[in-house]
Amino acid sequence: ERWHRRADGMHFFASGEVMVLRDDSDALAGFLHILRDRTEERRIQHELEASRERLDYALNSSSLVGTWDWDVVNDLVYADDKFREFFGLPTSAATGPLPVERFLAGVHPDDRETTRSRIMGAKVSGQPFALEYRTIDRSGDVHWVSAQGRCFHDALGIPIRFPGAIIDITQEKRRRNMQAALLRLGDEGVEQLGDAVDYSARSLAIIGETLELGQAGYAAITDDDRYFAVTAQWTDGNSPPIPSSGKIGRIERRLVDRLTQDGTLVVEDVHLHPATRDNIEVWQGLNVAAMIDMAVVEDGRVRIILFLFSSRPRNWDAEQLAFVRDILNRAWTYSRRRLAERQLIETETRLRLAQEAAEIGTLDYRPLS
Repeated sequence: ERWHRRADGMHFFASGEVMVLRDDSDALAGFLHILRDRTEERRIQHELEASRERLDYALNSSSLVGTWDWDVVNDLVYADDKFREFFGLPTSAATGPLPVERFLAGVHPDDRETTRSRIMGAKVSGQPFALEYRTIDRSGDVHWVSAQGRCFHDALGIPIRFPGAIIDITQEKRRRNMQAALLRLGDEGVEQLGDAVDYSARSLAIIGETLELGQAGYAAITDDDRYFAVTAQWTDGNSPPIPSSGKIGRIERRLVDRLTQDGTLVVEDVHLHPATRDNIEVWQGLNVAAMIDMAVVEDGRVRIILFLFSSRPRNWDAEQLAFVRDILNRAWTYSRRRLAERQLIETETRLRLAQEAAEIGTLDYRPLS
């Protein structure tokens, strides 16, 4: 197969075959040359290869998309490396195609059975498959993915091939969850709560579940700046709570001093950050690998700290920081408002008792305008 040139100078791609011709005595009689024009086939093949190259480039350039093609008959999944990353599997060059159960093992345990059931149902029915679920990569990070595909059957209705693609929707999902969390903490729900402790506990549960934390809490600093008291705390059940109160020691003093200056301390890995790397054993004892500390600073001193602890290193993005800051502002505003309301009630109660004891009355006269 090669390119040829016509007499008019135009080129065409052709496949040629040459056969020996012999006579009845098996002597050489000549040659037969058959030439087939394959120019159109060559063009289509070239366009297909170029299209595949563009697709591969687009997929490799994107950190959000992965593709798979499941050979159902042999139970082998051919997947690109990005798809494998989502499920915590090595590259295709290292292992080749793998059974579908190897990929299902990388689905979050809470979503695994639902995902398996939906995939097997789509395999039998041949209907489009679409599902959002969580996966866990090799570093332990959780990804929300949106998967879409379809299983093709042969003439007898037997499943033979199931291709598809997934898109990483983690950021979108977290954004939606944070927006929903702020709505849950909106003014319409505030009035149903009691004191500031109720609001704090609710806000901590929402922020901990939304950001998938190990621990979250509020710590108040005493007026003499020597002690702290945890006013509310939430844990995921796997991480130990911090002590409810204590004296501010050397470690806590460094954190408070940083918060006095900046108001926010963001640590993506306690082993690497200057504020935590010298006291690794303390943070390991609390099952803390990353954290966010935000403080309310009034008159140059820290009044209250919102602490958020993660049991694994993580990158905190700007949207998560804004979400945390919004909740802290709401909690502080709510607690101050409740305090003012309680002080007003106490003042009015004392005034009423004084009036009753002295047998005096008061009036409030508003002249008509």
